[in-house]
Amino acid sequence: MSLGRPLRRVAMIASEYPPYVCGGLGRHVEAVTRELSKRLAVSLLVPAMPAYREPPPGLTLVPVGVPKASSHETYWDEFGRLAAGAIGSLRPSADVVHAHDWMAARPGIAASSELGVPLVMNVHLPQQADPGRCREAEGLAKAAAVIVNSASVLDELAERGADRGRIHVIPNGVDGTVFRPAADWPADDGSLLFVGRLVPQKGADVLLRAHAALLARDPETRLDIVGDGESELYLRRLTHYLGTSPAVRFAGWAQGDDLVAAFQRAAVVAIPSRYEPFGIVALEAMACGRPVVASAVGGLAEVVSTRIGALVPAEDHLSLAAALARLLADPAAREAAGRGAVEAAAGYNWSRIAERTLDVYEQALEIGGYP
Repeated sequence: MSLGRPLRRVAMIASEYPPYVCGGLGRHVEAVTRELSKRLAVSLLVPAMPAYREPPPGLTLVPVGVPKASSHETYWDEFGRLAAGAIGSLRPSADVVHAHDWMAARPGIAASSELGVPLVMNVHLPQQADPGRCREAEGLAKAAAVIVNSASVLDELAERGADRGRIHVIPNGVDGTVFRPAADWPADDGSLLFVGRLVPQKGADVLLRAHAALLARDPETRLDIVGDGESELYLRRLTHYLGTSPAVRFAGWAQGDDLVAAFQRAAVVAIPSRYEPFGIVALEAMACGRPVVASAVGGLAEVVSTRIGALVPAEDHLSLAAALARLLADPAAREAAGRGAVEAAAGYNWSRIAERTLDVYEQALEIGGYP
């Protein structure tokens, strides 16, 4: 154990960095590395991809080339082996290794052991099945400290046997200089908005059924679906089955200004997830001054309140439709919820999240417990 060891450099391992971002993990990694690099040197190891975004000063991207793999599991195992070697060759050496999710667990353990420095494990989305769950468990067992984004995830990992005393809840953040109300706020175009991966977890099918119920009372209600994923064909077919396809627009994946513009013009943002560790989309919508109607699950129940919209039971499309209808019919209520949302989002500043992450690094250095 190395009590009092100075913290000058962290080596991070992650599967995503812009523009290759699939969800909340990639947005978290981009933002937290940007803020941490203002305070110490950060090396970020990622799979080699063409034309990563230019990193800010203090952040060094270390692309790790991975030979063609026969499976998803094999790819991440090979990435792990090569990433661990790359961390070991960094000069100057890292003082802490920070691994994001199961794909980075094994390289994090190997690098931490080789360097004799603590491992910090970040769990963004707890895994429900192997190989992810097995790799995740290995990281949880070996980490000096674990970071999760909600109390809900802490409870879930503790139920699986993880040590509560080593788990720190640090929520995701939002950049209020990027995600902000439009110049003509509170004006909106009267539409509903969904942003997220098109997978069963996110519940877009529940929203489509709620939207069908809304159309029965107001045929002008439009819904924008921003995202892509394995369920897109099914969702498109569902709109045809429900007879709602003319009122639904599948806009594809959006980032940057396009994503901000989507939030800014929407009347209400719906987040109908069946399961959600945190739900960074809620913060982005809130920062843009938009009401949020979300499922009362996981981290969403810790972020969304009646002050900024509504929480409804997961998979209950009629309750979702009723909550959406109330806001769509009342511009004054939408404006009040939007103001509350902006105020609440201000508490999730990435600078604060970075400071809390640094605190965890310092505690990990004091605790030791290297693999």
